[in-house]
Amino acid sequence: MSELLWHLVKGHNAFQIRRKGVTLSTEKGNLKGVSTFKYSGLAQPKAVDIAPATETFGILYSKKRTKKDAARKPSREFHTDVVKKGFLGCAKVVSKDLANYRPDLKKLAIARISKIAKIQKMKRLGKKRKVKTGRYSRSKKLQE
Repeated sequence: MSELLWHLVKGHNAFQIRRKGVTLSTEKGNLKGVSTFKYSGLAQPKAVDIAPATETFGILYSKKRTKKDAARKPSREFHTDVVKKGFLGCAKVVSKDLANYRPDLKKLAIARISKIAKIQKMKRLGKKRKVKTGRYSRSKKLQE
């Protein structure tokens, strides 16, 4: 069934982007972003998606439901959990879960978590600190 579905969507679908001779894909469940059967979130019966939960902390971890009734309801096709445990905690949760579900995607999932954690850390550290303007603050002494 999944191979038939792949042959139907591999040439043209709404998620494909073609740039400089390379076909990329933006569908949910495609960790690598490449338009191939192995990484396809549309054609594979088991797919995984990882996205940032907020701008500063956590990830959204989504798994495709494997039951037959979920295939008829696209809005309920993915089950999403929010994991807010830092990089190591998120990596442990995802790698343990993917060991039985899709072990071939474990390295890609951890790489995606690593990139998201790095970006979120930069955003947290990049915020400007509030300057105290109280009675004994350094900012008043510097202005005088």
